Amino acid sequence: MPPPQAPLLGHTLPYPARWLGEQLARSRIDLGRGVGQSPHPAGWKNFKAHGHPDYDLHIVLRGHAEYGYPNRTVKAPEGSLVLHPPRVPFEERDAPRGRGTLLVYAHFQCSVGGGLDPLRALDLPLAARPAGIKRVRALCRAMVREVRARQAGDPLAHLRAKSAFLELFTLLLETALRRDELRMDPKRIGPAWLWTALEMLDKRLARPELSVEDLAKRAHLSASHFAHEFQRYVGVAPMRLLLQKRIERACDLLAGDPQLTVKEIAARCGFTDPYHFSAQFKRAMHLSPSDWRRGMTR
Repeated sequence: MPPPQAPLLGHTLPYPARWLGEQLARSRIDLGRGVGQSPHPAGWKNFKAHGHPDYDLHIVLRGHAEYGYPNRTVKAPEGSLVLHPPRVPFEERDAPRGRGTLLVYAHFQCSVGGGLDPLRALDLPLAARPAGIKRVRALCRAMVREVRARQAGDPLAHLRAKSAFLELFTLLLETALRRDELRMDPKRIGPAWLWTALEMLDKRLARPELSVEDLAKRAHLSASHFAHEFQRYVGVAPMRLLLQKRIERACDLLAGDPQLTVKEIAARCGFTDPYHFSAQFKRAMHLSPSDWRRGMTR
């Protein structure tokens, strides 16, 4: 088993990468057209029209594979994970002098509120080879096994298959991020002003006075036009997202620093009134801050 890796530190990552992680944590990810495995003989080659709206995740369990796109070739040795974009044709084939390949595949779709697809920001295809192929193989076996169990009527099999898939998907993104191979173009998701506003909202959430007008001014838009366009891109109103982020920050502080009082945490999360903070927290988490902290520290 490979040694555990140090956690990725959010404050050291560029804002779009942090945003991607936050959005994927909120995303609805549906295993769509199927999960399975496909053995190929030596010298194999296929053309994939790939006209459907699903992403394809391929895992090379044995042998080597290559994927030919119009502007690049992706080489995937044994143990690699490869993420293919929707509706982009490609050729898949055995590597030169290859002896055949065993592929596991999963088709899926990704969206958050408003239909936003955060994966659109990625430069795809994306390939990475995580350390510890035994773990990759075990997850692939579990995912395929549980899909078959679902077909046999097991009511929890899809949940277990999705859990294995999500771990594989996270391994791909984490490996690429650690190796500085995760390329993003935020403009595929929205205009530059949106990213300016999102980063401002993230950095200044501790300031109680932060308003839609402040964000709109930074975006060089009127407040009403900004609020309308923000919700169209992000799927939630600006102040609603700000409140969500403040509650998330409060949860981190309640769980991570037992020395801080609820009043101090409220102030650090942009609330001038600790009673208002407690009311908002309870509305979101269905527990008071103190009760939530006790539940986390038991």
